[in-house]
Amino acid sequence: MKIILLSLHDVTPAYEPELDLICKKLDSMKAVRRSLLVVPDFLKRTQIKNYPEWCRKLSGMRESGTDLSLHGIHHEYAECGFLSESTAMKKLGYAKEQFEDAFGFAPFGFVAPQWFQSQGCKKALIRLGFAYSGRWRGLFDAEGNCIHPAFPTNYDWGISFVDSFFSWWNPLRLLHKESGVIRFSIHPMDVRHNLWEKEAALLAKLMENGWIVQSYGDAARNAKGKG
Repeated sequence: MKIILLSLHDVTPAYEPELDLICKKLDSMKAVRRSLLVVPDFLKRTQIKNYPEWCRKLSGMRESGTDLSLHGIHHEYAECGFLSESTAMKKLGYAKEQFEDAFGFAPFGFVAPQWFQSQGCKKALIRLGFAYSGRWRGLFDAEGNCIHPAFPTNYDWGISFVDSFFSWWNPLRLLHKESGVIRFSIHPMDVRHNLWEKEAALLAKLMENGWIVQSYGDAARNAKGKG
């Protein structure tokens, strides 16, 4: 098994130029089976429902195997990390409703900003009917069972010397890997911080070496089919 679980985080109209550039490159690489993690009300300033053309553009990607999922509520720091179950039901229910109003369909899965989820949040996700949940230590199904134990491969950590380290470490760690599952987490800020070209080159090399790109949705469906 040589699988890359590909996700694009922080999907919001606020980052439209960066997201367009990334998606165009991924399309040219035929990395079309990916998860777009959508923030419904980015920093309480950018509601996706106010950008219908942008929503239609993203919806069109589903035809080639992209899944659209929910990425928190406002993408504020650790916003899902300390929620009680009742508060999580209210806040995540609101976010899910905003997503459905904008796209006309429900989000398939959920990934919290910074991958921080409280126990209350995890319980609420099950009650709200999400097919998967991406956490720091792996991808989980709707019932909370681990599908793939794999930490995210990330480039932009917000600190320049840390970013430089991972620009060196990620290829060194992954290009010698012969099998398993890699989680590849792309962010719009990778473009702004001049990390995207290195990141794309690593992804392309892995695909040349026989790694198959899947979305989180693909993995969740495959796991359910085997259950």
